[in-house]
Amino acid sequence: MADNFTVLVVEDDPSTRNVISEVLRDDGIVSDLADGYQSGLEAFAPNKYPIVIIDNQLGDGIGTDLCRQLKEIDPSVTLFLFAGASEQVRLEALSCGVSEVLQKPYDLSKLTYLVKREARRNDIQPGTIDG
Repeated sequence: MADNFTVLVVEDDPSTRNVISEVLRDDGIVSDLADGYQSGLEAFAPNKYPIVIIDNQLGDGIGTDLCRQLKEIDPSVTLFLFAGASEQVRLEALSCGVSEVLQKPYDLSKLTYLVKREARRNDIQPGTIDG
């Protein structure tokens, strides 16, 4: 039987963070929210989320640096990074273990597809959303 999971979303812009959370919730995916680099690191360490969605430009740090730290804590974590169109950032993200780099503007239907695909690959199910 598949395990339940929750996705961690690390985004410093409150409206963007909430939109991502709502879109995931509408697809039955539970998410916890962190508003920056440090809060994302603090949330991840005790919980070891299987999937983390990170914005590259955080108010208190750079998403690719956070990706490196999360991979050190748990090499099996799947990371999705939102970034601009820079090829250099994309290559840096892929070199530090990011599974997918999603360009802005956000394609949230692609994001939910990727989260569900990764869940199927790892035989995990989204956590239960209560009422």
